Amino acid sequence: MRELEKAGIIHREVYNEVPLRVEYSLTERGRSLRHILESMSDWGTKLIEERREAGEDIEILAPNDKGLRIKD
Repeated sequence: MRELEKAGIIHREVYNEVPLRVEYSLTERGRSLRHILESMSDWGTKLIEERREAGEDIEILAPNDKGLRIKD
């Protein structure tokens, strides 16, 4: 996250509360990546479909605090 912030892709807002609260949002530069990220998502969806059609058992698990997990 710090690297994305340093690159100007996200904005990090820290609130001086107990417990500490931090919110992240996309910057204009980050929003400019939308089409690239959508293309990557489409590619991943197609790959999963192809692997399932090839007989692999692919299960998509719910996102957690560390991101989306894929179980093969």
